[in-house]
Amino acid sequence: MPTEMCDYVGQPGMPRQPPNSQPNPFGSFFFAGLSFACQLLYLLDATRFYSLGLHVLGIHVCRATGQELVLILG
Repeated sequence: MPTEMCDYVGQPGMPRQPPNSQPNPFGSFFFAGLSFACQLLYLLDATRFYSLGLHVLGIHVCRATGQELVLILG
């Protein structure tokens, strides 16, 4: 068969999707919940990291108060 794309029946047409191409809803729910938990812990000053990615990279985020922003921007 030539190197053209085939559909499910082997006829030329749209490219075939991998058999398991749907996203996993449980994985998405778990990742969203974990991300929310990290952000909530950061807001409650329980951790110095805003997200898991920043934690892996070792980047600390410092929050600024309203007065600090006024002094910087004013």
